[in-house]
Amino acid sequence: MPNIYNFSVSEFTFTEAITDAVYAGNMVSGGTMTIFADNGYTVSAIDFSANNPLPGQFSSVTFADSGTAATVGNTVIVTFVFSTLFEMSAGLTTINLPISGHGRPITEKRTIGYSIKINDDTVANLNGSTVVKVGGVIQTPTTSAEGIETVTLTGTADISTNTLIGNLETTADNGFVFLNSPNIVLQNLPAGSVFLQLESVERRDGEDDVHIFKHKIGFRSNVDITTSAGAEVFVQYRGFAAKSTTKEITRIVSGNPEISISGETRTIQVIGSPGAEFDLSVTKASDNSSIMDVNLVNADVLHEPAGLIKGINKTLANSGQNFVTYNFTQEFPKQSSATTYHINVTPKSPTILNSNITQRMPQVILNQHINPTITLVASGFLGSSGNPANIVYTGRPNKKPAEIRNNKKVVEFFQINYQLTHSGAINKAGTITWSSTGTSSWTNSAFNSASTTPANHGNHIEIINIVHTASGATTASLTADVIVKKFGTKDVTMTIDLNSFFTV
Repeated sequence: MPNIYNFSVSEFTFTEAITDAVYAGNMVSGGTMTIFADNGYTVSAIDFSANNPLPGQFSSVTFADSGTAATVGNTVIVTFVFSTLFEMSAGLTTINLPISGHGRPITEKRTIGYSIKINDDTVANLNGSTVVKVGGVIQTPTTSAEGIETVTLTGTADISTNTLIGNLETTADNGFVFLNSPNIVLQNLPAGSVFLQLESVERRDGEDDVHIFKHKIGFRSNVDITTSAGAEVFVQYRGFAAKSTTKEITRIVSGNPEISISGETRTIQVIGSPGAEFDLSVTKASDNSSIMDVNLVNADVLHEPAGLIKGINKTLANSGQNFVTYNFTQEFPKQSSATTYHINVTPKSPTILNSNITQRMPQVILNQHINPTITLVASGFLGSSGNPANIVYTGRPNKKPAEIRNNKKVVEFFQINYQLTHSGAINKAGTITWSSTGTSSWTNSAFNSASTTPANHGNHIEIINIVHTASGATTASLTADVIVKKFGTKDVTMTIDLNSFFTV
């Protein structure tokens, strides 16, 4: 199926441990990806932007041409910076960065020249400043006696497409923010020939309003534009005094997302700015009932599916610190079957949830899985000995054997030893193979696939040293070593059909 947008984007891959965080300095703070044009098309940085607002994991995204825009071989470099509050969590395997744009068909081009002054009237514009970049390099302005800072942009442009001629960053002074995006006024230029395209915004910690606007400076014309004809652009902006810091909930800490089937006592933490107010409930997902201690709850709080239920209303006290922590103890009962719990936090206006927190309940999901069982089954043998007995081992949900070595009932290594007999001659048929990521001689072997029926559920084993013997005698054997890498969240049965590998 053709790509209607006529470009592709490379992936950025990185490996982090759960709880690694940008603010902690132990994870990658950003990276780059590359936009490639499809055959018969070109790409230009001016034609691409990131959706606004950005997903909570990102603080900024910029686009730059690797070469000359709209030429064959040019690529667009996408540079992104993660939010300082971004923390890795269990199950987070993919982060999507929504990019808008398109490639343009290669056509016969006709170019025109341009020379345009970009002006910042520092007397008329208040409480901020501008920087003009070309190819990522800051351009040094000239300053007139009247306080007008000027950068002159020159070059050539294709008349058939928009051309990126520079980038404009507008920054509010300390203690000030922008309530509106800057705009431009053209002088001695065709209407719309120079335009701003929003690339990204930045906010100071704790503030809703923007303190940095980043724009692409676009240009399109079918006639030459020169400063000799007085071609000028005036940037207009105004900074306003920043509001008081917005009250917000910045983090919810609940520990490991897996709860022991035997039950646990957890300390739940809600971290936020002084004065932040919120409702909180802990519910059983199956029926949306509260499981909070009746001696702890102090209010009827709104739970979207269930209406009013028992919960906590809390306002974080002003302790003189930037952030305040509220702790409470939550009991999770012993269960005989898999159970899911939700921690729901609803901010009370004007308090908000930080962008790193899911905005709709539940904010936290905790799972209580039964102890999973890995069962190896041998079927289909036609011999007098019958099918070998099932090999069964039980572990702990989402645990590696190394994590639970104190539990002597959990194995890390075991052996397969199938000894087969028949009144007639037994011969080998086929080759026995193993794969934990694809198709093998055992069913449900791929631990990272949900397509098997029933699913593997994340049970990861490796079978090595497979020895498959039968030479026309009345006995045969299948031996192998099994390494348990990780138990999953539910039972799995892996079956080998011996009839496919032994003939009688």
